[in-house]
Amino acid sequence: MKMVRFIFTLFFVSISLSASAGPNYKKVLKKWTRSHHIYSPQNFNASLLWHATLLNTEMKQSQKNRTHQAYDVDGHSVHSADLMIPGLDASHTVFFVSFYSQERRFDDFLDSQKTWSLNLEWCGNFYQPKIEKLAKNPSPLVRLLYPYLDVWSKTYLVSFDIPPSSCTKELTLHLSGPVARSELTWK
Repeated sequence: MKMVRFIFTLFFVSISLSASAGPNYKKVLKKWTRSHHIYSPQNFNASLLWHATLLNTEMKQSQKNRTHQAYDVDGHSVHSADLMIPGLDASHTVFFVSFYSQERRFDDFLDSQKTWSLNLEWCGNFYQPKIEKLAKNPSPLVRLLYPYLDVWSKTYLVSFDIPPSSCTKELTLHLSGPVARSELTWK
């Protein structure tokens, strides 16, 4: 009987701890991530695979919670854990972007010939990005926070000069290049 009480106690404690952790990270990630996959009709190879996650306040808080949970970070290490998660800036709208194109000559946003065009449409205006290429091999933390990454994709932080607080209306990322065109929309 004592064993049954002990198991019930553990069960209720675990439920209360998981409830206090905030919303499920996967749900928040799904809410703020958009993706588009385009395949060649001739051979069904991937012409374009890309994902973009809007790094707003809700997403960043969920990432902090997920990081603290995964790495068992205590209260004294919170600041150092915050520094490991790039992206949130009070004066810019920031996206984490994963990008893959089968054509090697077209597989980089930052190539010298500017073969890809990426911009943000908001309230009828178009904004040009500042693009920062991230490490070729993402860290375990980045892979934890963005489980849609694969070994072929390149990762970027893409920022626009729009304060996140003003982005309450529909946002659309437009991507066009030599092998495909695509749009991702957040409402």
